[in-house]
Amino acid sequence: MTILRGAGPRTAERLAAAGLGTVGRLLLTCPRAWDDLRTPTPVTGLGAVAAGTAVLVSGVVARVHHFPRRFLKLTLADGGATVDAFWFRPPPGMSKRFAKGVVVALAGPLGFDEDGAPRLVHPTVVDPAAPPGIRARYRKIEGVPARTVEALVADALARLPDDDPMPS
Repeated sequence: MTILRGAGPRTAERLAAAGLGTVGRLLLTCPRAWDDLRTPTPVTGLGAVAAGTAVLVSGVVARVHHFPRRFLKLTLADGGATVDAFWFRPPPGMSKRFAKGVVVALAGPLGFDEDGAPRLVHPTVVDPAAPPGIRARYRKIEGVPARTVEALVADALARLPDDDPMPS
């Protein structure tokens, strides 16, 4: 299991304790849900989307508000509308990834604040040139975040050979 990128000894131990001690077992894990991120949602249209729906939005970075080791707030603007994205306890240096005026794409569940303004909490930063398409969401395993499980499954799938091993 430690051959996968992101699976060190501790993660491998935790996965094994959950019954996912091999790459094969990991690949047979069924996602708990799927997010359809094939079509970006314009920032101006976020008001019509139900809360909790996974969306893919892109826009120009209008503002970066960073309190080190506490939170990072990013404001994206597009078509006269804005959406705020929040990361609590972001990794060091994350705010340097976002320069004012740069186009950024984010994917995650949509929420609304008490004033009805749209926001994303802990969204995934996506390459604007290559949107993720359909993304599987996995359950959290004790001590292993769901996004880590998602990354491990993606790495395992990328390592599969191109030829189909199943006979016709």
